[in-house]
Amino acid sequence: MQFAEESSNTPEPQFLQFQDLNIRLAPEHSLWSHVLWNSSKYLYELIKTYEIQVKDLKIYELGCGCAIPSILCAKMDAALVVPSEYPDKELIENVTYNLKTNLTSQQLQKVDFIPHSWGKDMPTTQFDLIFQCDLVFNHGEHHNLIAEIKECLKPDGECHVIFSFHRPQFQQKDLGFFENCVQSGLKVEKRREIRMERMFNDDDVYYEK
Repeated sequence: MQFAEESSNTPEPQFLQFQDLNIRLAPEHSLWSHVLWNSSKYLYELIKTYEIQVKDLKIYELGCGCAIPSILCAKMDAALVVPSEYPDKELIENVTYNLKTNLTSQQLQKVDFIPHSWGKDMPTTQFDLIFQCDLVFNHGEHHNLIAEIKECLKPDGECHVIFSFHRPQFQQKDLGFFENCVQSGLKVEKRREIRMERMFNDDDVYYEK
């Protein structure tokens, strides 16, 4: 895989070890794909511990970022894994790197990574599971995220929406996503609420001392 030559002023990608994965984080980006989100880590654990079963299922991950849930699904014998990310050169390179670094050639055969803007040119495949990790803070995109569910999810499928209140003053707007889901004819069920380590130092103001 070839990467375009970058100037000395361009932020460099970061590399880290997450469990048994070697992960590349994109250079700092306005779409926050340079961060390994708690929601993705938590979803990874749900898949790893079989709380979410993926074997022989078709999986679609929206806004996949580092793509760790998609990578694990491919390792755990999902029938088809479709990670998607905004069609930006750096983000595409980053997802491609993580997939090729962490999956065998055989596992990659069931992965179809697509550069994708929500609500446009949606996959024609019907999926058993759709994953959305930390996307509901994009309030202006709620209608497109819901359109993806309605268009791409099997009638008996599930969409797992995992998120944090990164801007607590906008909690009601975040939760408005689920109200809009119900209004669109989707069934919504809250599974659980957990506490994880803060994502950013600035979050201290929102935590009890």
